[in-house]
Amino acid sequence: MSAETNQQGLSKESADNILNTTKFKAVKRKGDFPEQFHKALGLTSMSDVNGPFAAGCVGPQPHQRLIGGGISDKYFLVLSEHGGFAYFTRLSLYTRADEVRCIYQGIISRKRLEEIEKALGL
Repeated sequence: MSAETNQQGLSKESADNILNTTKFKAVKRKGDFPEQFHKALGLTSMSDVNGPFAAGCVGPQPHQRLIGGGISDKYFLVLSEHGGFAYFTRLSLYTRADEVRCIYQGIISRKRLEEIEKALGL
């Protein structure tokens, strides 16, 4: 059985291992992430938690909205929803090593989102 690897190079199994073994501080709004990292984390044009959001293909509101996330000494975790023809929720994991860099990005199910939200206390 081969592990599926995404564009950033980290397998889903490796990303899940990081999520399951890392103690994250819950992020409940964009302002909980340090502002100097907003651009690197893709938060600049993203609506905040419970903010305006266009779930469909059209509308003046942002087509991305923060659901929540987490911060640890080594990682940033961003949970977001994306509108359009194919609505989806995404998990993005970033390393905080020398620079902020996305190491995993994947679409997650509602069930997995709820598991992560529960673990983070969101």
